[in-house]
Amino acid sequence: MAAEANGSRSSRTTDLTVGDLVQVRVTTHQSWGVTVQIIDHEHIGASVDGVAIGSPWPRAQPEDYPAIGTERSAVVIRVRKDDAPPWVYLSMLPADVAHPSEELESKDNGLV
Repeated sequence: MAAEANGSRSSRTTDLTVGDLVQVRVTTHQSWGVTVQIIDHEHIGASVDGVAIGSPWPRAQPEDYPAIGTERSAVVIRVRKDDAPPWVYLSMLPADVAHPSEELESKDNGLV
């Protein structure tokens, strides 16, 4: 946060790219999915939409969301860098986590 106080954006950038496998900690539950903190990239925002959380339903229901504080693997499916700080969209779907690839960016996860 000291960098923000000084007006520096250098700590508000990310080197994460589509297909990167990361560890996340669930921080909040939302009606549309969950917000998470990417471990070792805590300075950027990140979220997982309900369609990208493993569930027996097409869109995970709140009762399917991982508990707050839970650490899980996730894969980067989109990085929005058009605003500061950047925002990272992730998938926790077992198939995506097992086989992360750059093809995820073009995958229709319902996030558009």
